[in-house]
Amino acid sequence: MIHERKNDSRKLTFFVSIALALLGAGPVGAQAQSPAVIIDIPAMPMASALTELAHETGINVLFSPDSVRGLQSTPVSARLTPADAARRLIAGTQLVVLQDSAGALIVRKPAVEGFPGDEAHAASDAADQAGAIPVVPAAAPPVNADSQAGGQPPVDRQPAASAAKAASAGAVTGLEEVIVTAQKREENLQDTPISIAVLGAGALLNRGITSLTDLVSGAVPSLHIVPFTGRSSAVTIGMRGIVPIDATQISRDPAVGIYVDGVYLGRVQGLGTELLDIERLEVLRGPQGTLFGRNAVGGAVNMITKKPTGALGLDLAAGVSNYDGRTVKGHVNLPEFAGISLKIDGVWNERNGWVDNPLAGQSDWFDIDRHGVRVAALWEPADNFSAQYSFDKSRDASTSGYTQVPELLPGAPPLAPIFSLEPERVSRGRAGVPLEPSVGDVQGHDLHITWDLLEGLSLRSISAYREMSQSQFDNAAGSFLGFRPNGFFGRYSLADVRQHQFSEELQLVGSSERLNYVLGAFYFDEDAADNAYAPVTARFNATGTAYTVLPAPLGGPFPDRASVAHAKSRALFGQATWTPPVLGDRLHLTGGLRWTHDTKDGRLTALRGAPTPLAFTF
Repeated sequence: MIHERKNDSRKLTFFVSIALALLGAGPVGAQAQSPAVIIDIPAMPMASALTELAHETGINVLFSPDSVRGLQSTPVSARLTPADAARRLIAGTQLVVLQDSAGALIVRKPAVEGFPGDEAHAASDAADQAGAIPVVPAAAPPVNADSQAGGQPPVDRQPAASAAKAASAGAVTGLEEVIVTAQKREENLQDTPISIAVLGAGALLNRGITSLTDLVSGAVPSLHIVPFTGRSSAVTIGMRGIVPIDATQISRDPAVGIYVDGVYLGRVQGLGTELLDIERLEVLRGPQGTLFGRNAVGGAVNMITKKPTGALGLDLAAGVSNYDGRTVKGHVNLPEFAGISLKIDGVWNERNGWVDNPLAGQSDWFDIDRHGVRVAALWEPADNFSAQYSFDKSRDASTSGYTQVPELLPGAPPLAPIFSLEPERVSRGRAGVPLEPSVGDVQGHDLHITWDLLEGLSLRSISAYREMSQSQFDNAAGSFLGFRPNGFFGRYSLADVRQHQFSEELQLVGSSERLNYVLGAFYFDEDAADNAYAPVTARFNATGTAYTVLPAPLGGPFPDRASVAHAKSRALFGQATWTPPVLGDRLHLTGGLRWTHDTKDGRLTALRGAPTPLAFTF
């Protein structure tokens, strides 16, 4: 993998995660060094850079706001230890880096006069100044507020014993923060009374997550994502055991709501395409009808993209892999012009299939061909107003997966003598059959407007229009039909789905010393149509010792099934959290309400090639 980053900007800002730190410092180098990791932090305000360092490395970072105020960091893009990365970030300033026995870093001004060389004492003195902010990342492992997986502990909502001791001594007066926007405002994860997991940009990079399908690795506990059989650009998404039954059907809704920058995606087709420039991925478990416009029983996954910076910058990554895999990703920020900042994201990913199709001239299974582009324009004419428009377009022309037959169920019909069981991974299909890529084309427009009416009160609008078309060409080469003399096999599953949607969401977000609230209104309108056809493509001989590929797929009248559906949803929702002045502000009382009016109608337009009067309304 080749990774190159060029950035002339000193303003590029990442949203970061802040959490608990330990105190008690000694000079850097006196402690055991943490392993080197990939650090990629552009020039930005020093406080943001140090927070991003904690986010990308998993090392606690402690600094005083006064000591870094007004400072800009030096860009860093290399494989370094956290301590070395911190040194590079503060290069050219008067700051120094210290490290405690637990490996935490402390960034502060030089030792006070009268204590030359007494770094440990100076670190304690710095922590006493104006409230030091301890920082720990939400990157690796993912912040997980209610579960424990893979032996990694969840974020503790209570201060650690060592931090409590330090705080009692006056060393740490800041809040432990992991910043999330799940409740429509930037806030401390530990003060967010919902079950949520967070993966930041650093965690996504280090874990090699470039699309939703990569989350099949279990990076987020209780979130289940797998490619849909036959449609590589569609995925099945479940959470906490709630898994939809074929959510690709246009009459069914996903069990888990998928959002990009707050825009609800109504269909699971198209979700397998490569992610673009994602700042953070938030996973909210359980129904989220009082926070999000579209209700979903399983939970919500919200992908937050990076905003234009207004300063010239280029982030380019390219890679090669086996099976002739080639990947190029680029993110370009253009200088601000006439008050408008532009950002362009692009991705191209190709790879040959890894199960060969014996039929000459046909595609192999698991072939990948994906590319997409996104353009965002941010306009900020005043400190209290911003508008961002973005357009994205992607295409996924990949082939379906190969279905192996490792064993037969009791009573199942036997395989043809020419075939055998496949208990181990195969590199060549059992039969050569017609196969071509399933093509998913997705594009959309969205407009985000934020107006800060008063201090602590904002009005937001999210308007979006999206459209999608998805074809399916899936041939499992004889895994569905048992052998019969002179019988047919090679079922070709063909389908086509087309959909477009419009959504509008208004949010009134307010906060005060003890009360935070969100009031929202949501409108959603969706039209979709689909059809399906399942002919056969090959035929056995009388003994099952050979087969022939049919000149053309053989089936009944086209299509086997065709339908249309229209859905409309209107909703009012709200949630408020009150923190009473008791128990050291550790008690949060949250309540929410939702009103929803959904209508859906559709009809089966064709069945076995013939028109039908069948329709539904609810």
